[in-house]
Amino acid sequence: MWVAQHGGDAKLRKIAIAHSNSTLERHFRPDGSSYHVLDYDPATSKLIRKLTWQGAADESAWSRGQSYGVFMGSL
Repeated sequence: MWVAQHGGDAKLRKIAIAHSNSTLERHFRPDGSSYHVLDYDPATSKLIRKLTWQGAADESAWSRGQSYGVFMGSL
């Protein structure tokens, strides 16, 4: 987003917004907790799986990810 706002290619703004929307839609569970990693097929961009490398289990909450989500939501 910063690059698009400071003289870079305007299409980067659209890419940043699409990435943000995808993150909001796919990274967070209904209870507000988040996954650490989303694994995508590089050829098709299809979501393969959701997992957590730094938590107790894939469906557990991991504190650093939760705090990052809170911080980003405050901006």
